[in-house]
Amino acid sequence: MSIRFQSIATTVGPTNGSANAILIPEMTYTFNLDITALIEILFSGTFSNTNANRGAIITCIIDGVSAANMQRTVNIAGAGNDTPISTQGMFYLCPGTHTISMFFVADVNTATAVGIERSLTIIEEELP
Repeated sequence: MSIRFQSIATTVGPTNGSANAILIPEMTYTFNLDITALIEILFSGTFSNTNANRGAIITCIIDGVSAANMQRTVNIAGAGNDTPISTQGMFYLCPGTHTISMFFVADVNTATAVGIERSLTIIEEELP
């Protein structure tokens, strides 16, 4: 088992006020596998919403497909109330090129990825 990729944010406070999910800056990775591998994805970040008791929705997209078991929706108390959100998942990926990306959207109004408080770690375990 080895860490294949680790990223911390450098873009301060990206926001999303649309109904469409957008890529969380620095939270994407494209890589090639020579053999089938078990991939563990770990994401954490801090988010806010301008509307009280509304949320931020976080999702992982693997090769263009949503990893439903990694989607998280967390209600936030409102402006100025930053809330940590984390998610993780394990997936078998076959040989080839793969892209893993984290996206976010507000369920209402505007969501913000607070400061640079987010990270993505991808761990690979080769199968026997």
